[in-house]
Amino acid sequence: MYPDDGKYGFRAYLLRSFGWYGIEPAAKGRPPESGIWSASGTDSSEPELDYSRCHPAAMEDDPTEMARFIWENREPLGLMEGAETRVVSVNPCWRVGIDGFHLRETVAQYVQSLQIKASELGEVKVKRPDGMPPETEVTLYGGGVLVFDEHGRVKYHIHNHVNNPEEQTRRLKSLFERGYYDPEIASQRRFARLHRQRMLKMPVDAAERW
Repeated sequence: MYPDDGKYGFRAYLLRSFGWYGIEPAAKGRPPESGIWSASGTDSSEPELDYSRCHPAAMEDDPTEMARFIWENREPLGLMEGAETRVVSVNPCWRVGIDGFHLRETVAQYVQSLQIKASELGEVKVKRPDGMPPETEVTLYGGGVLVFDEHGRVKYHIHNHVNNPEEQTRRLKSLFERGYYDPEIASQRRFARLHRQRMLKMPVDAAERW
């Protein structure tokens, strides 16, 4: 809404504040300012999204229609074919400027999960943590946020893909070293997973509902 931040420098202060804690922006941004999302479609090397089989009006609040659009565009969006894909939420977003200008956008969140055995990690180019038994079942997570403009076109796609070997390797290594896969705390993991499934609106086993 306010591209010119020269008066107060909010964005610069925000970046500096996070930097004090060692948190650097993931977005490369545009010089001379980092931390800005790259707009979808600005890179000519990116595959174009297909809008021919979607209904823009329905995608503003219908998770099923949004899921259809995401799956139809799984290749340009970088989704993994074998992973489960679920749309978590679809919400309208209204912003009003000081001049009364209304900006309407749609924000959709999706998650992907891939459950495999540790012995199969090499097939997705993820390194198995040293000492992890081959029969250990692990779940790789990814997901993203799609921001649509008022015309129903993707404006931004902020994501963390399942098929990101470097990030997945680092995550599994950290979890394994902290004892997440220790059989003695399996019951605690199930309880934590139950809460995560409820938060992500994923199916929960009937025996574990309350």
